[in-house]
Amino acid sequence: MGFGWLFIGYFAATLMTMNPIGFLIRPVGYALMLFALHKLKDYHRDFWYSLYGSVAMLVLSLVLAVNGLLSLLSTNVVQILGYVEMLGAFIFHAALLFAIRSIAKETEAEKISFAAARNFVFFVVYNLLYAIAFLPFAFAEEYAKLMSVPVILLYFACLLLNLILIFSCYAKICDVSDVDMTPKPSRFAFVNRMREESEARRNQRAAMYAERQKEKKVRREQKRK
Repeated sequence: MGFGWLFIGYFAATLMTMNPIGFLIRPVGYALMLFALHKLKDYHRDFWYSLYGSVAMLVLSLVLAVNGLLSLLSTNVVQILGYVEMLGAFIFHAALLFAIRSIAKETEAEKISFAAARNFVFFVVYNLLYAIAFLPFAFAEEYAKLMSVPVILLYFACLLLNLILIFSCYAKICDVSDVDMTPKPSRFAFVNRMREESEARRNQRAAMYAERQKEKKVRREQKRK
C-alpha cells in the first residue's frame, strides 16, 4: 500500500538526520515519503493533504541542503527558513496523523486510530514546549536551560511513537490484493495459530475496506445520475 516506504522515509527524514550530514539525508527521506503518500492517496483521499505537505517539505529541505553545501544564503535567511521548516513539519505531521486516523477508522483498526490521535497530542505538546523558548519573556533563557533535556526526550518519544504507528499500519492495514499472500508454515504449531488469527483479522479488515469502497463508488455513481 505504501506504509513500508512511508516508514523508511520517515525514519530517514527524522532519526537519520541526527548527524553532521543530516541536512543531506532529510531530502531523501521526504522523497521516499512523497512516493509512499502518492500510493496511499489511492486508498484514502485524506492522504492528499500530507502528500502536498511532503512536496513542500521536500522543496524546503532541498534548498537547505544546497545551502549547507554551498552557503548561498545569509544567516538571517537560513534562520527564517528554519522557522518555516518547523512550522511546515508541524503541519505535515498533523496532516499525516489525521490521514492515518481516517484510514484506521475506515478499516476499523481502533488501536491505530487511537494511537494516531494520541501521537498528535504528544506532538502538539512538544511543539508548544519548544516554541515557548522563542517567546520574548524575561524567563526565556532560564526556561531553555531547564526544559532543554525534557523537550529533547519528548521529541524523540514523538518520533518513536510515530514510527511504531506507521509500522502498525504496515502490519495491520493491508490492500485487498495482499490477502492472498500467505507465509511459509512454521515448524511450531503456536506460531501457525497466531498467523492464522492475524490473517483472519487482516482478511476481515480487507473485506470491510473493500465493501466500504464499493459503497462509496455506488454513492458517487448515484450522485452523478
